[in-house]
Amino acid sequence: MRERDIYKWRWKDEHDREVPYCGYSQLCVVWKGGLYDTYCGVLSERSRLDPNAVEIEFLGNEDDMIKLLAGIENYYRPEDVVDMRHPNNPRAPIYLKRGAERNAGIMLAWALTEIEKNHARIRASQNRIKALHHAVTQIESGRLDDVYV
Repeated sequence: MRERDIYKWRWKDEHDREVPYCGYSQLCVVWKGGLYDTYCGVLSERSRLDPNAVEIEFLGNEDDMIKLLAGIENYYRPEDVVDMRHPNNPRAPIYLKRGAERNAGIMLAWALTEIEKNHARIRASQNRIKALHHAVTQIESGRLDDVYV
């Protein structure tokens, strides 16, 4: 292990662990020789992991990867991307392994999914407009108790 290595981790034994106040991201980095979970944002003794209590999977080293802007990770194979984001830090860095190239199949699948999502938004907006037109008719006819806008 070297400084700034990033790992995915899990407990070796789920039943024999203490749960501190904050949660876990199950992503950790090597910092000052120790393994630290990234959930709390601040690497402290509270986030330090006992290497004997966890199983780790190497993801990459921060110094060997390139930071990406959010959204660009959708152009690459998942195994080429190290996404540090989690519910407690949705703006954490996203890294790309050096030598990774954009993948046409992944980009195409992403674009087609985005097209479908936007068509769904259009349909939802059209339905909302119809409902609002109906509400306007109800309001104009004085049936206010029947209107929820």
